[in-house]
Amino acid sequence: MELKDTFFKTLKEAGEQVKSGLWTCEDLTQLNMVAQDLVDLQLDALKANTDDEKRRCTEATKRLIDHVAGMAFSRINSTQGSILSQMKTVIVRALSAVAPPPINVMISQVITVVV
Repeated sequence: MELKDTFFKTLKEAGEQVKSGLWTCEDLTQLNMVAQDLVDLQLDALKANTDDEKRRCTEATKRLIDHVAGMAFSRINSTQGSILSQMKTVIVRALSAVAPPPINVMISQVITVVV
């Protein structure tokens, strides 16, 4: 399985853990694009030579996770303020489990902010 497919499947399943049937067809298209963005960040992180370049990759990874969590939040009709944080945690843990180095490190750094 390609890394993009792994990321897509992981993001999709993370949302399904929070709420069954969460994603629409349009959401799945977005998740596919996010999965590609994560692959691109993986390649950028492998080429990063400076701490600043690595920091930018980490920040971009955080923004992608925030985006997916926001998508999920917009699909859930809930007044619980903690659901966004829960969604980020599920996404980060799931991606950390399947991501190769160095993006796995960037993803795991996000979890320290989320949890």
